[in-house]
Amino acid sequence: MPAAFPPAIVCQAAAPAPADREAIYSRAVSERLSGATAAAIADLETLLTREPGDVDARLQLGFALRAAGRSADAEAAFREVLQRAPAYKDARVALAQLLWARGDAAGAKSVLGDALMRDPGDADTKALVARINGPGAPTLWRIDESLAYSALSRGLPEWWENDISLSRKVDAQSAVTATVQALRRFDINETYVEGAYDRGWALGEWSVAAGGSLDPTFRPKFQLRSDLTLIPQAGSAWRLVGDASFARYVAGDVENVSVGADRMFLGDAGRIGARFIGTHDETGHYLPGFSTLAGWRFNDRVDAQASYTDAADTETGMTTRVRAVALGANLTLTDRAILHATVTNEAREHSYDRVEVALGATAKF
Repeated sequence: MPAAFPPAIVCQAAAPAPADREAIYSRAVSERLSGATAAAIADLETLLTREPGDVDARLQLGFALRAAGRSADAEAAFREVLQRAPAYKDARVALAQLLWARGDAAGAKSVLGDALMRDPGDADTKALVARINGPGAPTLWRIDESLAYSALSRGLPEWWENDISLSRKVDAQSAVTATVQALRRFDINETYVEGAYDRGWALGEWSVAAGGSLDPTFRPKFQLRSDLTLIPQAGSAWRLVGDASFARYVAGDVENVSVGADRMFLGDAGRIGARFIGTHDETGHYLPGFSTLAGWRFNDRVDAQASYTDAADTETGMTTRVRAVALGANLTLTDRAILHATVTNEAREHSYDRVEVALGATAKF
C-alpha cells in the first residue's frame, strides 16, 4: 500500500495594508514645501482616489498645482474644496489670490466675501484685502521700447533700430507678447514682426516664438525659436539654460543652439554664467562659439550686467564671426516703470567694427 502523502498546506499572505493616510499626507505636504511638486501631486492624487471628500488633501493638491504652473487645475481644486466645505478660509484665500493675479479683482472680492473683506484676520489675507482695496490693480500689460544707434567703421552708414513689444498676462504664470522691430541698415529699411508665448512654473520658465520679416533683407523671412530655464531643485543657486532657433534668410537656412548655466550668489544679488553656442550657417558650415556674463544688483533700484561673446552672428543676413563686449544697466523708477541702457562694441571678423548705444524703457499697467 503506497504511503500516504500529507495534505498540501497552502499559505496565502494577507494583502498589504494601504499606507497610512496621515503618513502620505505629511509626506506630500513636505514634498510641496520643498519644491518637489510632481511627487506631491502624485501622492495627493493617490489620497483623493481613495477618499474624494478629503478637503485637506484637495487643498494641498491645489497649492501644488499652482506651484507647478497649472493655474486652471489649481482653480478647479480650490473650487471643489469650497463646494464641499464652503467655510474653508484657506481655500477661499487661495482662490481669491488666483483670481487677483489674473486681474479679476471683483471675482477675488466675491470669493472672500464680506466677512473676510471686513475682518481678514491673518497677515496673508490682510495683504490680499489691502491689494484688492488699494488704488492699484495687478499689472496685466507690459510695454517695452528700445531705440538703438550704431556707428560703423570704414565710413559705412550708421544703423538705427526701434523695437517695441506689448505683452499681456494670460494668468499668473504665463503671458503672450507681440513685437515689431523697425530697422535701418546701410540705408535700407526693414520691418520684422514676432509673436511669443512664455510660461513659468516652480522650477523654471520656457517660451516659444515665431516671426518673420515683412520685407526681408537682413532679418529672416521666417524664424522659430524657443528658450528654456531650469532650476535643478527648489532653493538652488543654479540655473540651467538653453535656447534653439531655426531661421530662413534670403541667403539660406541658419540653425543655432545654445546651452549653459548661471550661478546666483549672495541670494540673487549676483550672477555669473556661461553659454556654449553652436551655429550651422547658410552654407552648411558649423561654427562653434561661447559667451560669458556677469550681473550685480546694487540695490532695489539699480542693477548692471556685462557680457563677452565670441560666436557666429547673422544680423546682416549673412553669417560671420563676431566678438562683442556689452555693458548694460537698469534703473527701476517704480514697480511699474524701468529704464534701460546698453553699450555694445563689436568686432566683425574680416569686416567692420560697430559700436551700438541703446536706450529703452518698460512700463507695466
